[in-house]
Amino acid sequence: MNKNIFLFGLAGISILVFQCGENPFSAGMENEVEIEIFSGQFNPSSITISSGTRVVWVNKDSEIHSVDPGTLMNIADDFLASKNMEQNDTFAITFTKIATIKYYCSIHQTNVKQGTIIVQQSAFY
Repeated sequence: MNKNIFLFGLAGISILVFQCGENPFSAGMENEVEIEIFSGQFNPSSITISSGTRVVWVNKDSEIHSVDPGTLMNIADDFLASKNMEQNDTFAITFTKIATIKYYCSIHQTNVKQGTIIVQQSAFY
């Protein structure tokens, strides 16, 4: 009898912790990645993420920049161009579709290197 009460209590606590806390199976997984724009560069310029990851661009440069999709074939997750981003402005997209997305700054097409995001299948989607 005491064993059943213990197991029942343990199961109840486990469910409560799972529902109120973070998913224990996703411990250490990145749900958000930051890309800085500085000195006319995207840093990092290339990333590989799991589907469901939110990518946030932060303009750390004193110049205005933008984040624009490279080609029409890369329009994953309705990736539309950002507004012109002043210093410390951010722009974010959560990528859910498997794709390779190339992007660039349309304001400084010749100065800013292109960036790449590779979205891979997540084990939890």
